[in-house]
Amino acid sequence: MIAIIIQARMGSTRLPGKVLKDINGKCILEILLNRIQKSKKISKIIIATTHLKKDIDIVKFSKSNKIDFFCGSKNNLIKRYLDTSKKFNIDHIVRLTADCPLIDPQILDKLIDIYFEKNLDYCSNTCPPHLSKFPDGSDIEIFSFNALKKISKLGLEKDYKEHLTKFFWKHNKFKKFILNNKKNLSNFKYSVDTMDDFKKIERLIKYFKNKIYTITTDQIISYLKNDTQK
Repeated sequence: MIAIIIQARMGSTRLPGKVLKDINGKCILEILLNRIQKSKKISKIIIATTHLKKDIDIVKFSKSNKIDFFCGSKNNLIKRYLDTSKKFNIDHIVRLTADCPLIDPQILDKLIDIYFEKNLDYCSNTCPPHLSKFPDGSDIEIFSFNALKKISKLGLEKDYKEHLTKFFWKHNKFKKFILNNKKNLSNFKYSVDTMDDFKKIERLIKYFKNKIYTITTDQIISYLKNDTQK
């Protein structure tokens, strides 16, 4: 089975609690869920958070929205993803992060098709970052449970455990692929790391209103090109 696992936590150093921060009655995580539920290739979505007390609000959010969840390791993301996958019997993982609420389900489905057609271990549209032609905030990664399990047995240093997929694109042990884009849009950013980023999402919501759940990457870029407050 293939499923989306969204990593989410409340302990961001630059913008604590950002994933559940209110924007006109919505929150970052809610926007992301509404958008990716339009995927035609995915039927299961899981939120992977931590055991920390501060992340209990993410558990409550998951329960109230009837979304599966798992509480795992804070810093060892490889273990958190493996444990989540074991619990829900996931063979192939789509990794999303809660600070990228404007994931495009069309790009998501395209990547899933490529992943299976090419029989890949790993594919992405934004990793490795220096090769990406997609906006920062459109980040999608797909990889197999078995490949991640192999990485977990290599006795890697802490950095690789904290940066879940770094090993995939730093080494050539696996069959991998990065999706190209006709236009280089990597200078655009709509991931949420700071208050300025958050305000940018606020402006997008104010402009697109409920269409925020359906707008495409091209529509987002067209808006950002004219965003005088960027």
